[in-house]
Amino acid sequence: MKKRIAVFANAWSTEFLRLVLEGIRKRAYELNIDIYFYVGYAFDVRGKLVSEGESNIYRLPELSKFDGIILLPGTFNSEEAVIELGERVKESKVPSISLEYKIDGIDYIGTENLEASYAIGKHLVEVHGAKRFIYMGGPMDNKDSKERFIGVSKALSEHGITISEDCILNGYYSYKPARNVIENWINTHSYLPDAIICANDNMAVGVCSQLSEMGIGVPEKILVTGYDALKEGQRFMPTLTSVHRSWSKIGVFAVNNLIDKMAGKITQSDILLETRAVYKESCGCRDNSKDEDFVFAVRDLIVEDYTNSLERVLTLESVSAVCDAMVNTARPDEMSEAVYSAMSDVDKYLGDVFKLYVNESFLDYSKKEVRHDGYDDELYCICDVDSDGAKPVSKLKREDMVEVLSETPGENHFFIILPVQKLGDCYGAIVFDDCLKYIYDYSFNAIEDNIDGAVRQIRQSALLKAANVQLHALSERDSLTGIYNRVAYDRYALPLIDKLKNDNKDGVIMIVDIDKMKIINDRYGHLQGDTAIKIVADSLAEALPENWILIRYGGDEFLAIGEAYKGIDFASVVAKVNKTIEENVKKQGNIMFTLSVSIGMNRIKPNENESLSQHFKEADASMYEMKEINHNKLNF
Repeated sequence: MKKRIAVFANAWSTEFLRLVLEGIRKRAYELNIDIYFYVGYAFDVRGKLVSEGESNIYRLPELSKFDGIILLPGTFNSEEAVIELGERVKESKVPSISLEYKIDGIDYIGTENLEASYAIGKHLVEVHGAKRFIYMGGPMDNKDSKERFIGVSKALSEHGITISEDCILNGYYSYKPARNVIENWINTHSYLPDAIICANDNMAVGVCSQLSEMGIGVPEKILVTGYDALKEGQRFMPTLTSVHRSWSKIGVFAVNNLIDKMAGKITQSDILLETRAVYKESCGCRDNSKDEDFVFAVRDLIVEDYTNSLERVLTLESVSAVCDAMVNTARPDEMSEAVYSAMSDVDKYLGDVFKLYVNESFLDYSKKEVRHDGYDDELYCICDVDSDGAKPVSKLKREDMVEVLSETPGENHFFIILPVQKLGDCYGAIVFDDCLKYIYDYSFNAIEDNIDGAVRQIRQSALLKAANVQLHALSERDSLTGIYNRVAYDRYALPLIDKLKNDNKDGVIMIVDIDKMKIINDRYGHLQGDTAIKIVADSLAEALPENWILIRYGGDEFLAIGEAYKGIDFASVVAKVNKTIEENVKKQGNIMFTLSVSIGMNRIKPNENESLSQHFKEADASMYEMKEINHNKLNF
């Protein structure tokens, strides 16, 4: 059996993910190992509910089903999510490695933070004479951000410089928040800093862009540095001073390390790969890389961006087609065929695999609420498409999902498994295969959002249909007795008689009226009258043949229509009704009056020309004949 490695990450650190995941995929494919990549888009600025909903994806897999686990917790936006997943990983006893983030009890491969950050801080002071600093970090509980701040602070303290509390900012490791934060700081302070040290390049690019819009030159007025040496930072104007990390090696290194662990070999528990500061234009240094090769590299990146932008548009169009097919499907068991057809009609930007798993509770349309924390023990695959075509809806245990996915046709697999959620409502998960390029430019965020919206619409439509069915049922049900009311006479009784005639079968119409109902209401009150009506309705439902239609036709009058089965004895039916009423009266125990009914019946022959109304009159007449007899017997 092929080896299986699970990888866990959050998808906002795209350059880091690109380099690490390409290394993991390259080595895994060489070794014929399948990768299961569990990834979400949890991010503070998206809101707490969305972030919690995205983080649910880490709770989906049964970890014991894997041969190895790779964690990228430095990309997570929540320390709680890191702790929870870390505990589960340790409990699983599966060989595991954490990349760029130390978790007690799990082996670690990372790149050095302190020395490179120290070098950046020292360079800004000693080479460029900076004295007033801003440090822009990531989320407050992020370990990498904390370590980089420690390295910077050490360098500055050696020169008698400290960073004040109001100059320690949180840019959430992202472009737009960094712009907003630095704009607010500049507008609320009477001086400019000499340098802004950012804990990653995304924030540094955001800071440079915002300062430029505000007429503040970089590096003329403020020096700016980043971290990670992303390609975006190296082609930015000015090119970014940053820290180059060994990310191109770390993915391959991690897989090789796991293979040794799987084989029972002793491996080093903590490994640090080298980092080095790269000084460029944003801190006022000369960029020696700007030669002819640099120009061609920038040109290639521009062409790549243009191509990716076009492909992103075409990809989202194909996603829209898939979502339309999902939404327009009347039943879940038709979804696979509909999506397969939609995917066949467009270029395969998403590859061959599209699987949609939903919680068992998702299909329970009697409940408006769905779960928020994790996944049900039972899942439904309501859309199952791969290179072999479309498969029907299937139900499986959540713990078996990995093994089911392993049966997907193809030689090598890099499954990308994303949450399906909306505002924290956990619907399920979607699976693609070998579509990593969409992770690198945030396309999967847009793809996931489209699918999330479609799945939410599917559920909302199903809830609306269920509500309409319920309203329809309520419209034809008597509120006191729960049996059909007069609306059902036209909907069901008349069509039943027509069907019996077409099938050349006898029918029967039976009218039941409670004896001396007016006296019951007048003398004992309407609550006792309601009790009488309820007992009679329950008794009729219990005593009459199961397939007969029972209707409360008036206040105390009932109508039953059904098939007159061969050998049926009407007298026996009447006797059974009376006996059942008597038994139910005894069960009730607090009836202050004698309860009886008068019953009239009429057989309907299929070859007769009499109308149903005529049969109704004849049954009604026979009922009144019995009522005269019963009224003479009853003493109130």
